[in-house]
Amino acid sequence: GSQPVRRPGAGGAGRRRVLVLRHGSRPTHTADPLLDTRGEEQARRVAKYFSNPEAASPFGTAPITAVFCSPFARALQTGGPVALALGLPVRVEWGFSELLAQGWLHGSDPLPGLRSRSASQVAKLAAPACVDTSYESAVVPEYPDLVGQLRGRGSAADLGKRDRALRRHRAAVEAALRATGGSILIVGHGSQ
Repeated sequence: GSQPVRRPGAGGAGRRRVLVLRHGSRPTHTADPLLDTRGEEQARRVAKYFSNPEAASPFGTAPITAVFCSPFARALQTGGPVALALGLPVRVEWGFSELLAQGWLHGSDPLPGLRSRSASQVAKLAAPACVDTSYESAVVPEYPDLVGQLRGRGSAADLGKRDRALRRHRAAVEAALRATGGSILIVGHGSQ
């Protein structure tokens, strides 16, 4: 869920939210698949939801003023239609990359392939929204976050393994909040 954030000295209009949206359905669990047909439909439905002004300013809080996406294709494909519905560009934040788990989610480092994409390739993935090319990612992830598989949600043994990824995500959220004055929407992954 999202937690309200208050700016010092601000009234009710200063309440901010961090909304997190997981990417749509994908056909495979390969390193960087595109959305499947179901995932594309999910992205359209979420965009339709956010086209309602009440949804863009949830629970009477500050309106969403920025959309941040993981650089993975499925997150960009999900975030693009939503950003367009909100009338905002997509800001690609590398800190919101999925858990970079060597030998579990990734057989090899996916980051070089993602970094080699041209600006036009990224824009095509985020279409129909535009990409804010002036935004510089605040966090640069390194592979791997962890080696091997996690035991499961809530496992005490996994907490230490996830530390690196959790620090990365926390730094990205803090940077995203500093970059804008309103509520923010993060389009990412379930492994975060």
